[in-house]
Formats: sequence, C-alpha cells, structure tokens
Amino acid sequence: MSAALKVHYKGENIDFIILLNEEDQGVVLDKYNAYKKEHFSGPEEEGYKINNKDVVDLNSLISIDSIFTTTTKRGTRGELLQANKQELENEFKTKDNYQIISDIIINGDLIEENSGFNKRRYSNT
Repeated sequence: MSAALKVHYKGENIDFIILLNEEDQGVVLDKYNAYKKEHFSGPEEEGYKINNKDVVDLNSLISIDSIFTTTTKRGTRGELLQANKQELENEFKTKDNYQIISDIIINGDLIEENSGFNKRRYSNT
C-alpha cells in the first residue's frame, strides 16, 4: 500500500490537515508542487483570492472536500476529525472552503505516511 498523502498547516491555535488524492501519487505530487510554486508568493503580499481555474486545480489535488484536525488539535498523528466552521473562520478569516484549502496547500507542509489513520465524522451543528 502506498503512503497516505496529506498537507499539514500549523495554525495559531489549531493545526489543520487536508487529504490529497491518492489515485496516481506521482501526478498528484507534480500538481501539488506546481500549484504551490505558482501561488506561493501571491497570497500574503497581494491579497490573493482563488479563481475558477484554481478550484478546478484543487479538485484534482484533494481526495475529499473536507478539512480535518486531530483530537488533540495539534500535529498530524491520531484520529482525524472534521474541523468545524468556526475554527476555520477564526484561523483563515474566510468562510470560503476552497480559499482555505488553497491557503493550506500554499502554506502547509506535505506529509507522506505509510501508517493508516482514522477519520471520524464531525457535525458542525
């Protein structure tokens, strides 16, 4: 079994994780590196906002349109819980899920893990 690909973003109070598509890891890694390189200098300096092309690019990168955190809210190990909307808005100052995912990819670190990890459903209500 191949390594699980995820991107870890170390937030001010909470860490966030997104899962990358695992169908063809070589292609996904190339797309990830290209996306990060193309957008790295833009977001903080120019107030970068994602566009429709970025959304298409992001959809080819992510395996699920959700953002996770761990039970301890720090690090990459342990059970993954879906981050709630308030946590995301407090950290990223936006409600736009794709903007948040873009920020995580641009400013986060790629993690490749051979060990499995558990996901648990989390309700925002």
